[in-house]
Amino acid sequence: MAKRKRQFTEAKIERMIQEGRGQGSGKDYLPWLTIQDVPSEGRATRGVGWTTGRRHQLLSDIERDYFYLLDYCDDVTDIREQFPLLPLEETQMIAEKIGVEHPKDPKTGIPVVMTTDFLITYRDKTLARTVKPSAELENERTIVSRACLACDEQLGLDAGTSLALFRHFIARKIWSVDMTERIIPTLPAKDFSEKHSDIRLEAKGG
Repeated sequence: MAKRKRQFTEAKIERMIQEGRGQGSGKDYLPWLTIQDVPSEGRATRGVGWTTGRRHQLLSDIERDYFYLLDYCDDVTDIREQFPLLPLEETQMIAEKIGVEHPKDPKTGIPVVMTTDFLITYRDKTLARTVKPSAELENERTIVSRACLACDEQLGLDAGTSLALFRHFIARKIWSVDMTERIIPTLPAKDFSEKHSDIRLEAKGG
């Protein structure tokens, strides 16, 4: 199978605009870039969002993880990934003004359309966010904590079942935790409580 040409030309950029890339909102939004358009860093993901009801184009593990946080938040009403900074002339002017070279396609030399990883609608505000990998965030964590593994053994469950249920209860907001704190499976579970059924129904995804 022939590989898709990833080089950007003026004709390709114009065609992408005509296709509606980077336009629309909610379920009708089309990302400027898709997984096929660029080589991804890490494992690219196409995930259907609870917030938008559409399949998202996430180009790295860290984009995927940040997307999960956005999709979990009740105050986020729209998530637009790979959002283009158009018109191109404006980013070129900004680059010239601050004295930096505008990004170009390495093969064609054509200035490329810059993007922000996420354009987020949060309450009544629109926020642009770009996420970058960090060595600290990329460290691998232990898959089955000792407490969950002991629970699996005592109940005769497959290894990892209790930990999966723990994560599921948090994702569905059955258990309430401080989402500003990093959840590390190797540490004791603390400071979480059970949500009442009327609150649980407010969680996205049904």
